[in-house]
Formats: sequence, C-alpha cells, structure tokens
Amino acid sequence: MTLGSLFAASRRIPPEDVEKRLLLECLPWFWRPVIRISGVLANPAKLKADRGLIRQCLLAHSAKEVLAEVEIFHYRELHFVPSWRRLLGLRVSGQRLLHLASTTFRS
Repeated sequence: MTLGSLFAASRRIPPEDVEKRLLLECLPWFWRPVIRISGVLANPAKLKADRGLIRQCLLAHSAKEVLAEVEIFHYRELHFVPSWRRLLGLRVSGQRLLHLASTTFRS
C-alpha cells in the first residue's frame, strides 16, 4: 500500500483531502492557522514545490522511498522555494514528513 492510502485510512479522511492534510501537518504549527485562513490550500499554484514533494511521497510504498524523495527534493528542488519562505520556515519539514511516514507505515 502507498503512503497516501495508509495515511487516509489511519486518519479516516477522504482520499481527495490526503494531499492537503499531509501538507498542512508537515508545516510548522504556527503557520497552519495562517494557511487555513488565507486559502492557500485551495490554490494549487501556491506552495507548488512543497506540493510536488508531498505528491511524490504519497506514492511511496515504504519509509525508505519517502526518505529518497525528501533527499531528492533537498538537493534538486529546494531552490524553487523562495528564500523568504525558507527564512520564515514556511515550507514542508522533511523531518516531520519522514516521521509521519515512518509512523504511518509502522501501523
């Protein structure tokens, strides 16, 4: 099973909301209310690089595949995240994503 299907089953959320939910959970806690209120989740053009990472990780079949995707993102895609977002911490946390993936695959 993929991370997306396991995550949806463990959190009891519809499959169409998995990407948004995982994206939100991988952001720092203090940015989550701002993201919800501002409507960023509804706009696919916002947080484009981060959404790409989440989409790739949702297709992974193991925590090792998620680790590989995070490393690829870090070395090849992170420069697409604007520097102001990196400085403010408004980006997906690879460490948080790996933790969620490992706990999801264990259960």
